[in-house]
Amino acid sequence: MAWGRRLVLGLAAAFGLWRLTALPAPLAEAAAAAARGLTSPAEERVQRATGLGPELVARLRALAAAEPGLRLVFYSPYGGASFELDAQDPRGEPARQTRILFERGKNLLYPKPRDAHFARDAGELLALLAPELAGRVLVVDGTQGPEPLTVGGAHELLHDQAMPVRLRLWRWQGAR
Repeated sequence: MAWGRRLVLGLAAAFGLWRLTALPAPLAEAAAAAARGLTSPAEERVQRATGLGPELVARLRALAAAEPGLRLVFYSPYGGASFELDAQDPRGEPARQTRILFERGKNLLYPKPRDAHFARDAGELLALLAPELAGRVLVVDGTQGPEPLTVGGAHELLHDQAMPVRLRLWRWQGAR
């Protein structure tokens, strides 16, 4: 009797394995992509998910480990809060995508630094630059122009990433 049960279970397992090899094309592609994601280096996964290059991530993590109490601000003045949550407004899509990238970057770097914020415009960035935080605020600048960051005073450039979009890392030095 026991050998009959084993035979049935063995046949059911073999049938199940055979069905797994005959997955529909979209499901098979998704499974292959998941396998590639699990085996690709962490730096590649991070860059695909956030756009943050491995050198920038390493720099942020090293600074956060060496200097507890840092504030990190992702600054990207593209799109605004007024239409970010309106799914019917086409202007909101770039703002939503930028917000998603911020959330991914913040989650990637947590718990160091814990104090992470998103600024959609100069006013939001200014509100995060308290005088007692001079020298302890890092700004990941998503502006794409060649001009230095000047919002709120002087900033020291710590890193410049040019791929695939330009992201610069600044340390806010304080008001002028």
